[in-house]
Amino acid sequence: MGEAIGRIFEGANLRNPAPPPADFVVNSRPEPGGEDYAPFAAPGAATGAKKKTAKDFEAIGADLSRAGALNRARAAEVGRPAAAGSPQPAKKSARSVERGNKRVD
Repeated sequence: MGEAIGRIFEGANLRNPAPPPADFVVNSRPEPGGEDYAPFAAPGAATGAKKKTAKDFEAIGADLSRAGALNRARAAEVGRPAAAGSPQPAKKSARSVERGNKRVD
């Protein structure tokens, strides 16, 4: 149907016909009906992977739940203040500027 509409537009001079393809394009394409390619896998070929059972999916879900709980616990640690006695980085004053390795106040 698209070709018919294209011919109508070309007949009404609303669209120019496509230019002929360059020689290297014509030479690089196989002849129609003569495609010689190797498919990635033969149709119906087994991939070798066994199908997962309901127990397998439950185990995967449990692993994901544990990982999620661990990540939430780590995220909660980020907002907490550091324990007493642990070194904390010195805060810079509003007037201090760092230049190279020297701190200028």
